Amino acid sequence: MIIVAYIEKTTTTTIVESETTICLVCSVFCRLWFIWIKFKTFNLTQTRKNNKSRYFITQPAYLSVEINAHNLLYLILLVKQKQLPPQALNTPIFNSQACESIFRNTQALSGIYSTIANFTVHDFLRRAQRLSLLNDIKCKQLQNGSVDKLVFPVHYKHRIERLSSFTHSQLEIDEIDIEPVITNAYHHAVDMLEGLDILNLLAEKHVLELKPLSEYLFRQLNSNSQKHNYSSQISNIDDEVF
Repeated sequence: MIIVAYIEKTTTTTIVESETTICLVCSVFCRLWFIWIKFKTFNLTQTRKNNKSRYFITQPAYLSVEINAHNLLYLILLVKQKQLPPQALNTPIFNSQACESIFRNTQALSGIYSTIANFTVHDFLRRAQRLSLLNDIKCKQLQNGSVDKLVFPVHYKHRIERLSSFTHSQLEIDEIDIEPVITNAYHHAVDMLEGLDILNLLAEKHVLELKPLSEYLFRQLNSNSQKHNYSSQISNIDDEVF
């Protein structure tokens, strides 16, 4: 589900909303699972170590799920507030290859006869701004069907992808209502656990609803947040969470 949420290249408003729902479903599902392990008493044999962390994913993996879901929500809010362009929601292109491509293109702006191979951060940002303007012209021309326009060469591998791509409009992003998306994701995650002992135990502890669930998780993660000295080998970091 996480892979589908962040790598799906179809970029209509419905897909953006469904991708956000999928991310939040994964987040809520992991929260329910995490807190259930906190309250659950396992019948372990004496020969096995009382280690609850083996019943859950690793702590870095879980934090990655939460951080990615919150970042996607934050991006949508920034686009709705017009602090970021709608293109910021094209999460499939956020990878290291795109960053390397930008760096190579900024180097190419030096010219074929230039002997300068390195440049300062200020110079890099200035060159990147030129590339941003150029890409903005290309993007607008793909949407404009007029005859009088500049034609930029496109690599054959990207021709089909560009023809099938869809650019968000500000109006479409404004139509996304965040609160119903979060509520639907919560109910979907609960439905996935229907019939299991997880929901019964969380209901007994009064942490099944979304607000007390999130508040309890925040207190748990906040109390276990600490700095580690990685200069020496540290084992069983996940055990400290439970």
